[in-house]
Amino acid sequence: MKALKKTERKYYKYIDIPWVQPRVSSNGTLGGDSFAVTGENLSSSYPAYQAFDTSTSTAAGNTTTYNLTTYLYFYNPNPICISNVQVTCNGQGQCYSPYTVTFYGSNDNSNWDYLATYTSGNSTWSATISIESLNYYSYYKIEVVNQNYGGIYGVQGYIQDITITAIEKSPVESDSSDYDFYKDVEVYKTVKETIRNYYYSLEYMDVGTYTLNIPETGNYDIEMYGAGGGACGAMHSGAGYNVYGTSSGGSGAGFKGVLNLPAGKYTITVGAYGANGEFRGSSGATSASSGTATILQGIIEAGGGSGATATNGSTGTPGSGGTLSILDNSKIVSSVISSDGNDGQFKNVAGLSGFIANCPGGLSLYDDSQTGYGAGGGKIESNPAYNAQDGYFKISSSQKPVHYEDVDEYKAVKF
Repeated sequence: MKALKKTERKYYKYIDIPWVQPRVSSNGTLGGDSFAVTGENLSSSYPAYQAFDTSTSTAAGNTTTYNLTTYLYFYNPNPICISNVQVTCNGQGQCYSPYTVTFYGSNDNSNWDYLATYTSGNSTWSATISIESLNYYSYYKIEVVNQNYGGIYGVQGYIQDITITAIEKSPVESDSSDYDFYKDVEVYKTVKETIRNYYYSLEYMDVGTYTLNIPETGNYDIEMYGAGGGACGAMHSGAGYNVYGTSSGGSGAGFKGVLNLPAGKYTITVGAYGANGEFRGSSGATSASSGTATILQGIIEAGGGSGATATNGSTGTPGSGGTLSILDNSKIVSSVISSDGNDGQFKNVAGLSGFIANCPGGLSLYDDSQTGYGAGGGKIESNPAYNAQDGYFKISSSQKPVHYEDVDEYKAVKF
């Protein structure tokens, strides 16, 4: 998509607002889009930003070189006019605090205007230093000079905290009749573009209902299985936990073959497995849930396997395999599997305690296993040993896409 470019001139006017000093946790780069501090001739363990954080337990300074002049720099993207600066200093051991601090302002980080100086002969001091200038600057420099105090080491002390009171020139959008500066900006518009994505194979393994969009009429490979039914068993609640009437669920029906499908929209439903059931008591019966069908709308329904029933006695009913229903036989080109599901493998057990003989569910038509798609639930002992399995649907073709999806994409483009 070719976009047209449109440049628009935006006008801005400065208004004065109280400046809120940001607190920082690292040195930064001056001249960017945010407040930043840095330093010169400082010890690595006492970097500049520690004079601008919120803690008086940290500090900026140099603790290794006698009588060294050091510098702190700070920058604000919008110019500020400082009225006063609160400086807190703390000497350590034989190291005095700074002897003098001098403030400078600049708008290019090169040409500096003098603003104020404060001198102290104390080893520890805190002072509010007034700045008389009414000028606004984006760059500020603090020159820190130290002195050897009568034989006491003149090693750099510490500046613990710098708190600034200032007014900021904050830009607000204005018009061509009243402005301080302008910017020429490229204006963008948002457009919606629909992208069609094609798929050559799709598998639906999660239970749910889906929309299948077939782009063109043709032959498609289809594989689908209904979900398996649950297993169940009744257990006597007395001593020894004798097991009675154990039974297992049937597997779902299945189809695997080639269908000739017209282009269009189809609803695909993937069946859910049936839950296991269990009865504990001296009498009665319990049933497991049946699996649900996997359906290709209007053409094939691969029914789910039935859940098993067991009683607290010597009888029980295994679940039967799901029923395959061909709703439109004209669409079938060929098939490898076209079958009802397998019945559960019932074991009539009474009066045994502990482990009982294996009682597997109906085997999956997908891979003849107890754990493949659509397999029925089974039991090995008093509790179900494994659950039934969900259904499955797959469509594929080596010749053409089997599905498409239209996706809306939103892009910012130039006029």
